[in-house]
Amino acid sequence: MAKKIDYKSMYTFRSDGRYMGHWHDNNRVRHSAYDRDPEALNAMLLSEKRKECPVSTQPL
Repeated sequence: MAKKIDYKSMYTFRSDGRYMGHWHDNNRVRHSAYDRDPEALNAMLLSEKRKECPVSTQPL
C-alpha cells in the first residue's frame, strides 16, 4: 500500500486559514503562493516551477 503524502506538513499554515508556499525562478527571485487547500497549493507550485524553470538539456 502506498504511503499517503501529508501536504499540510509541507507548507506554512497562516493565521488567516491559508497555506503558503514559495518557489524561485531562474533569476533567483522568490515568489509566494497561497491556497486554503494544501494539495491544490502543491499542484499550483509544481506547475509554476515547470513554467518558470524548464528542464535544461544542456550538460552542467
